[in-house]
Amino acid sequence: MFVALDIDKKRVHANNAYVNGDWRCPSCGKLLTYKKGQIRRAYFAHRKSNICTDTWSSGGNNSYDVSDWHNDWQNEYPIENQEIQLTWDSITHRADVLTGRTVIE
Repeated sequence: MFVALDIDKKRVHANNAYVNGDWRCPSCGKLLTYKKGQIRRAYFAHRKSNICTDTWSSGGNNSYDVSDWHNDWQNEYPIENQEIQLTWDSITHRADVLTGRTVIE
């Protein structure tokens, strides 16, 4: 994921994060690990012992497309519209982009 919450519960994009931050998942609130290397772009990941309550990904999929194409399109929108948690009935999902009432995946 590219968006996490900082200690003040403000949304932070991985491009603006730093290694030793206290980053939390916007969906489940559990601690995240910030990953930034020479090959992949910066992103946040759940720690191995944490299972996220995002029922869309925990339904066996557990992976999000982090291709350059995907990230470039997502970044066409402000951070306030990126990776927004939605709940419908018992399903929780982190939408790639939410603008108005429109979800873009």
